[in-house]
Amino acid sequence: MQFTGTKLTLGKDAVIDGNLDYSARSEATMEAGAVVKGKTTFEPQKAPVYSAKSIFAIMSLFLLGKFLSSLLFALVLGLIFSRYVLTAVKGALEQPLLEMGRGLIMLIVLPVASVIAFVTVVGIPFGVLGLVSLVALVIFGSGLAAIIAGSLAHKWMFKPAEYEVTWKTILLGVVIYMVLGFIPFVGPLAKFLLFLLALGSITKLKWTIIKEWR
Repeated sequence: MQFTGTKLTLGKDAVIDGNLDYSARSEATMEAGAVVKGKTTFEPQKAPVYSAKSIFAIMSLFLLGKFLSSLLFALVLGLIFSRYVLTAVKGALEQPLLEMGRGLIMLIVLPVASVIAFVTVVGIPFGVLGLVSLVALVIFGSGLAAIIAGSLAHKWMFKPAEYEVTWKTILLGVVIYMVLGFIPFVGPLAKFLLFLLALGSITKLKWTIIKEWR
């Protein structure tokens, strides 16, 4: 009998009349009563070794997928909801410290309030709503942070009269936002500040929309 696989187990009623030749990660497990009448030969399998090229290719595909998904989300967010996004960008860049503070408060208060709401049965729906809102804010905040970075960089480089949100500025922002992730210490800090800026701007925009509906 020949076997090639990850693991071989012989049950208590297993009977092999001839030889047993198998290749596996570890030696076979033989329960009491299992019988091999012939010779047993075990060939251990070696763990797969990935070359530097394979690792580089995998990392490249991962980064490319992440870039394309981030770009697609930012394009959908920035172009479909262009009026709201442009308002959010202008508000964020006109009062950056205020919006960062607002974003930090939201990032702290919303999860704490949501967890507290779970203490009572009546508050559970509000707790769930709060956590869902937090996840949504994080997702949209990340997309808006890249858009803000692109608008800011575009205005700094080309000196237009107003901040702009176009496919070019969005592409520029996504590239900048990803590159920041590779810069030690300063990069993650800059991304976090951009995220707080976006979070604060989204919070302000949501409140403005709610007041308009009233």
